[in-house]
Amino acid sequence: MRLILASLTLWLLAAVVRLRELEHVIISSDSLGPYLRAWSLSSGALPRPPNPESGDGLWLLAWPLTQIAENLTHLMQLRLAIGGIVAPAAFLAAWGFLPTTTRGMQRWTAALTAGVLVAMDPGLVDTLISGARSYGAPELIGLATATGAWALRGHSKAALATVVLLMLAIDHHPLAAGLGLGLVAWWMPLQGTLGRRTLTMAAVLGATLAIPRMLRTGAQAMCGEGPIACLAGVAQSNVAAEVSRTDVIRLALHDRFAVDLGWMWPILLLGLLISLRRDETRLAGIWALAGLCGVMLLGGLISYIRPYHLRIVAVPIAVAAALGLVRWWPIGLGLACSSAFWGWTERPVGPDPGALHRADQIAEAIVELPGALWVDQVWWDGPPRVDAPAVVLSAVLAGAKPDRFQLSQEATMILLTSAGPPAPWPPILEGPGWRVHPAPNAAAARRWVQERAARPHSQGGALDWASALHPNTARSEDARWWVAPQSE
Repeated sequence: MRLILASLTLWLLAAVVRLRELEHVIISSDSLGPYLRAWSLSSGALPRPPNPESGDGLWLLAWPLTQIAENLTHLMQLRLAIGGIVAPAAFLAAWGFLPTTTRGMQRWTAALTAGVLVAMDPGLVDTLISGARSYGAPELIGLATATGAWALRGHSKAALATVVLLMLAIDHHPLAAGLGLGLVAWWMPLQGTLGRRTLTMAAVLGATLAIPRMLRTGAQAMCGEGPIACLAGVAQSNVAAEVSRTDVIRLALHDRFAVDLGWMWPILLLGLLISLRRDETRLAGIWALAGLCGVMLLGGLISYIRPYHLRIVAVPIAVAAALGLVRWWPIGLGLACSSAFWGWTERPVGPDPGALHRADQIAEAIVELPGALWVDQVWWDGPPRVDAPAVVLSAVLAGAKPDRFQLSQEATMILLTSAGPPAPWPPILEGPGWRVHPAPNAAAARRWVQERAARPHSQGGALDWASALHPNTARSEDARWWVAPQSE
């Protein structure tokens, strides 16, 4: 009972730390992609991964949230609260790694320190509000660390759960495959506690779950430029400038440890190194160090690794560091208190505060209009402040019928636009730097855009929501409303 209460308390702490940053959640095609793809399952289609690097586990875990949430803000509240699961995962992992003969004060302090470290980690909070920086890989690896600790104690179901969680983490981000190096290092200890039969079952399960992902990765690696170059091209598709492999790794390590964790990183490193020297904590240290090396090795191989990729191993490192300090529990307690202060004061800030409320507000307004709606955006100056897929997703989550949103030339065109020269139609809503104009149809919106002297620097976005709501009929050419159809 005490373990359950401690786990729930840590989860509550982590959830509060994350939910207070709700207004800073970033809306983008990457962050909304999993939920839009998941929604297409409700439309009768089998979803595809939202981006080339991800797998089916990304949209699969997003689907339950789309069935519960009542608007976009509620959806992200659920996501931030679930993200707090890293704290009880770290707590239970640390508790499971330590032998039952460990003194009570030492065991409790080490486990609570591990939980507080990840509950207050500003890097993990930043990953959540970004919505797309490794997605849910840090949480899934955290849970895999907890189940792995109990598998080492002889629980066969925990071993199977570890494999499933690792496969799901890889679907969220491929660099999570670096933790496979930790599983290799655990093979002999696991064989001693679980037996060859259970390990064989776990290996077969993992290989089966990996088949879809391996087939996609194999296809991506066959682009004709060599497997490594092909995969690097996929990973670096949104990178403008080339950086040397050494600089990539150095910057990632610096930003993850010196920036995310501040002055605490030397103590964490000390705890990790000590954990490798002691028999009772060595397996936790090996899991953390092998995982970190595995992630860096894969990232270095394709010359693409960022500090948020190293957050994938946040829980293993926190657990190993806390266990390394188990005999010096006052230092561990001080580290937990310092981490709580650091995480409470070092708060990440999103580039567009209030984006969630803005999308919900627009969604509530446009569903009051009659007939079919085509929601899209056109922007002349500054970064876009409103997002068409976000507005439509918010509307359908709130109960609007998906058939109301159509890529039809006759539908009312809801134009989300920057606050430049006003359109001929009075805005439904407007705010600092943005307006919502209801054009009679796509042709009217097209004429208005063509009459303006300046060309928009950004337009479009409807294909994302159309592919989710109407996956069997949406076509990219139908979404280009600014191009006159051949019938005109």
